[in-house]
Amino acid sequence: MPMSDLAESIHNQALNSGFDKCGIIPISALDGFSRLYQKRLTDIPMSQYFYKGVKGLNKTRERFPWAKSIAILVFDYGKFRFPKELQGKYGKAFFLEPEKGSKARFDLERLAEQKR
Repeated sequence: MPMSDLAESIHNQALNSGFDKCGIIPISALDGFSRLYQKRLTDIPMSQYFYKGVKGLNKTRERFPWAKSIAILVFDYGKFRFPKELQGKYGKAFFLEPEKGSKARFDLERLAEQKR
């Protein structure tokens, strides 16, 4: 299978599996990651908790010496999907929670108490 056909097949399968986007990059795209990762942690120490989940990207080539490319799969957590049978019957705004401190903020605790 030609590489372009393989890439297209991977892309289509990712979208059919529910991902919103899919891209394929050469593994060399991570070559500067370790340096940038360390710089970020040095410049902004309080970001360590946020970035600890991607620390493993520092050793991608060592962990997968046979790899030539990386598939990047993206799921948009901010995009709520209604099941097809409910689409058009409910508005998304009902499920969105306004920002903290907003006068429009829905009181979820009070709602929980009413259900008891």
